[in-house]
Amino acid sequence: MKGQKKPDGELNRLRSMYEHLFGGIDEIPADEAEELLRAAGIDPNALGKRMYDMLASQANAFRMKGQALPPLLEEALEDLRPESARPRTEEELKKQASGKLSTLLTQLGHTLAPVQLSFAYRNKQDLSEKDKRFLDSLAKKVEERTKGAGDEQ
Repeated sequence: MKGQKKPDGELNRLRSMYEHLFGGIDEIPADEAEELLRAAGIDPNALGKRMYDMLASQANAFRMKGQALPPLLEEALEDLRPESARPRTEEELKKQASGKLSTLLTQLGHTLAPVQLSFAYRNKQDLSEKDKRFLDSLAKKVEERTKGAGDEQ
């Protein structure tokens, strides 16, 4: 009786018991779900790609028959669409570019050494005291801003 399907009533009962014990699947935060998958030896990205490929294959079967995609299938494809997929609209292109730029800037922020400013004007002989005070106040503002920006990272 190994290949025999369980009646819907029994599956619903098992699902209900699971949700009662562990909560609904919707209640698991994404980072915790990824951690659980990794602990089970499953790569979340590879799993997402396999699922997307499987759903895309099913979607192609609908399209070949000239049928509209069921809404849940369309939603699942949208949710699982890999970030590396070619953008379909200008909006997707902007979103993809923004994400890549953000990642790049974050990586650069972690690799750059703190900024150290040097002010060559201090060695100038022909500056008036008023000009030196003005330049010193500007230098102080720049220094405060760079310290503030460094603290945010």
